[in-house]
Amino acid sequence: MSSHLSRVPPNILVLTDDQNEFKKIKLFIQEILGKNSYTIYNLTSTDLHKSSLWIPSCRLLVSSEQFNLSEEALDKKIKSFRGYLSDGGKILSLPSLNDNLERDQKTFQQATLFYHKDKYLFESKYENDSSLDKEKWQNNLVQGDELFYAYLSKENKGTHFISKVFIESNSHESQLFLNDLFIYLFNEYFQLKQIFDSNNLNLKENYIIFSKNKLLQSVNVISKYLDGTMNKEAKISLETTKAENFDHKIYFDNLKTKSMGTIIMYSDLVESTMNSISNLVSSLESIVVLARQQTQGQGNNKNEWLSPIGCCMFTLYLNLNTNNFSTSRICLLQFAAGLSCVKAIKSIANCEDFNVGIKWPNDVYYDSKIKIGGVLVKSSIMGNQIGLKIGIGFNLDNQHPTKCLNSILREKNLPECSQEIFLANFLNFFESYVFLLSEPNFNSWLKFSTEFQENWIHQNKKVRVNFWNEDAEIVGINEFGYLKVRKSDNTEHVLQPDGNRFDLMQNLIILR
Repeated sequence: MSSHLSRVPPNILVLTDDQNEFKKIKLFIQEILGKNSYTIYNLTSTDLHKSSLWIPSCRLLVSSEQFNLSEEALDKKIKSFRGYLSDGGKILSLPSLNDNLERDQKTFQQATLFYHKDKYLFESKYENDSSLDKEKWQNNLVQGDELFYAYLSKENKGTHFISKVFIESNSHESQLFLNDLFIYLFNEYFQLKQIFDSNNLNLKENYIIFSKNKLLQSVNVISKYLDGTMNKEAKISLETTKAENFDHKIYFDNLKTKSMGTIIMYSDLVESTMNSISNLVSSLESIVVLARQQTQGQGNNKNEWLSPIGCCMFTLYLNLNTNNFSTSRICLLQFAAGLSCVKAIKSIANCEDFNVGIKWPNDVYYDSKIKIGGVLVKSSIMGNQIGLKIGIGFNLDNQHPTKCLNSILREKNLPECSQEIFLANFLNFFESYVFLLSEPNFNSWLKFSTEFQENWIHQNKKVRVNFWNEDAEIVGINEFGYLKVRKSDNTEHVLQPDGNRFDLMQNLIILR
């Protein structure tokens, strides 16, 4: 695999304009590779030509091929394909499931596969392209068959693999054979590995509550506060005082907060820690929900967050009062959460100068290249109460699908970090930033922004702002967390985090 692709995030894009077809293809890929292997997104034909947005973050493009495209649409599609191939990209073309295509059938080892015999529309252009070589797919299951072949770029490692076979079959045996075929294709040809968490079959959404001060907040009292706010399937165990995969003693020994994190709920498996509690009752100031694994991890902008075992995944449910915390500063808490992740790492022994920083607005990166953490904040206001859900997903000790913190620490002969210590360190810093931002004066903001900008990866960097079509210099953030940039004419402007995104690979600020 090329050095470029080794840095690509674990994203698989499915090119189709039909949401139902996307869901079918996504489910098929997840059955082959596992749910926590790669994040699978839908790429529409409208967004296909916006190559600078998707090429840097795509490990594999799966294209559903139709036969009713106009010449203009086909030309645009081929141009995008060639651009991706020239960058060393990998493409897999499949016959559309929703195009009423004629289906022929062929038998392999007592398994019947359905296929469409016609060449895809772009192939006539490929066959006349001297920069591409055509080769048959050599494998033990369907060796040398005309249903599978590839076009290879002569100049680089770009590959466009052609499968004429539909991913649906008419029997269990045939589907198993089809799955084995694509397992071999993904593993050996595209170097995409199967990643299954074998232990998750026995995990249940069964919470254990730990309280640092049992005299003031007993488990029984806390469980009554939470009655009616939990998922119906979730249960709270009142008998168990120990979790096999979470050491609450180590956690509380490292927790130095006044109140934040003193109540924690742990479960081996949850749908999402962001959904474990609907709304935190006003009687509780805060509670942390920690999970060993999530089935539906959430990221920003409705993205998925892969949640394999070893990833540190938790949500801090927090109640603030508008009498003590200005609503204008709520937006800064996502920045405080990202900063707390960075400080939690740097507080590990001998890690003061560890090369980790914040990518605006709320991602955590190692060496400005590898994303190892993300923050998701949701807020609501009712009367004078501010309800917050602050979700953290951090690649702490998971060996897939990307690098994790502990693997980097091991490479540098530095001490590893447990989830108990990382979580406690995070809360120690986050509580201090909440206290700081609750002070309604400019000095508190200045102190926070200075520390934030000392720990991000953008200071004084030159970037390209695509909607201005010109370069600008990053100079900081303002009191609302907006990005401040300076144009060549020395005028300063601000960019909202919800309206723009930072493309690190392209050093580009892009309008969402």
